[in-house]
Amino acid sequence: MQNNFETVNVLGLDFIKATQTEFLEQLKRDSQTKANRFIVTANPEIVLAAKDDLAYAKTIRSADYVTADGIGIIKGAKILGEPLPERVTGYDTLIALLSFANKHQKRVFFLGARPAVLQQVLTKVATKYPNLVISGSCDGYFKDEAKVAEQIKQAEPDFVFVALGFPKQEFFIAKYQDLASAIWMGVGGSFDVLSGQTKRAPKWWIDHHQHRRTSSVRGGHSRSIRVSGQSRPRYHKAFYSLDVFDWTEKYALEHSPSAEEI
Repeated sequence: MQNNFETVNVLGLDFIKATQTEFLEQLKRDSQTKANRFIVTANPEIVLAAKDDLAYAKTIRSADYVTADGIGIIKGAKILGEPLPERVTGYDTLIALLSFANKHQKRVFFLGARPAVLQQVLTKVATKYPNLVISGSCDGYFKDEAKVAEQIKQAEPDFVFVALGFPKQEFFIAKYQDLASAIWMGVGGSFDVLSGQTKRAPKWWIDHHQHRRTSSVRGGHSRSIRVSGQSRPRYHKAFYSLDVFDWTEKYALEHSPSAEEI
């Protein structure tokens, strides 16, 4: 694990203190030096899941970079008195890295999503980023993960984008990251958006409402999107009753100095 940024701890997870631009510039440097990196773009749902799952929390903490992909995390950090500069989203990071890979003829492995969606992604990537090398791909309905891991190793990628939804994508990356010296990133439902199967919410809506995303979307997009009928009903109740902003406000109040201590 290596982190080139200061971090802010929100509910047990250390988020990098960086803008989207600063983060992307660091990833470009990492890629050019063949550094092996594990990225988690954590939305509030992921943070709450980690709060209830110690193994998942440990896996996220092993990542090199954890970014705040949700306005609720930004507000939470501000409440705790350690503000983060802005949201650093998984989808925007993915698109920027594809452009970078195209410019520098980097090798990319795509893992996850339904077969039809993945094929649409590969077609669009080949058209829009013709200089990018698609070193390999596999849909998310595999049965032998060790075989997929070996496929990634043989592909020798510079980037591995994993769209398996959380926590599966983070567990997979943490387990197999050492097989390829690449930038590994869980991208959740981003393949659905990239393929054109779903539409991303308008930027103004995301910036102001994304801390209340529901789990009908995997991997970090607004609740106005439903990804391929895949839902996570066990998290609906949590998100309608308590999001990260609420948790962090409670935490800040409980840990702020009392009148006697001031």
